[in-house]
Amino acid sequence: PDLQPLVAPKSIALVGASENPGPGLQVLENLRQLGYEGRIYPVNPRYQEVLGLPCYPSLAAVREAGHSVDIAAILLNRNLVLPILEEAAGIGVRAAWAFANGFAEAGEEGRVLQQQITDLCRRHEILFCGPNCVGILNFNGKAGTYSAPAPKEIVPGDIGVVAQSGYVCIQVANANRGLGFSMILSAGNEAVVDATDYIAYMLEDPGTRVIMAFIEQFRRPERLPALAR
Repeated sequence: PDLQPLVAPKSIALVGASENPGPGLQVLENLRQLGYEGRIYPVNPRYQEVLGLPCYPSLAAVREAGHSVDIAAILLNRNLVLPILEEAAGIGVRAAWAFANGFAEAGEEGRVLQQQITDLCRRHEILFCGPNCVGILNFNGKAGTYSAPAPKEIVPGDIGVVAQSGYVCIQVANANRGLGFSMILSAGNEAVVDATDYIAYMLEDPGTRVIMAFIEQFRRPERLPALAR
């Protein structure tokens, strides 16, 4: 699939944006640090604005104001992810990411909820990153949906990273060994988009010359021979 709306979006809705410490603030601060040049739409019914940006009560309100959204960054707990995705599907959002945990990695109830996310996203052709992951940093594209602090010391470069472990992504990003990264992608539970999709995207990315992957399980190992070639 074309992962542009997910990895290099032109507009981002931050659902659960806030000025309080936490992911709802961190993602916005990361975008400003990266120098993101696209549109940012904070979404939270409790605020009129967040860090000087107009804040909308819902994704539908963003669309009603005449704006389109490439990706919805869902910064809320697991029970709200599916309802937000349903709303996103209703206004034509092309991609989404959720950092919340408590899905397939947490037992039968979580597995059922994750399968509902998979089914909805496939039905509406929504590119979904996660759940249970720290998100995406695209240094060359100056974009990201990343819930941990983006290190200020990191420099853009030509190494692309994909890891199913958010902890590994954070450690690679924070290692400060002078390596230049084009992007760091946290795959998480891979409810929709998986590691082979990210690797395929990086193979076509002119800014990426080296691909580093930390993979515990390939969900579609039949794709590996073609990717290797």
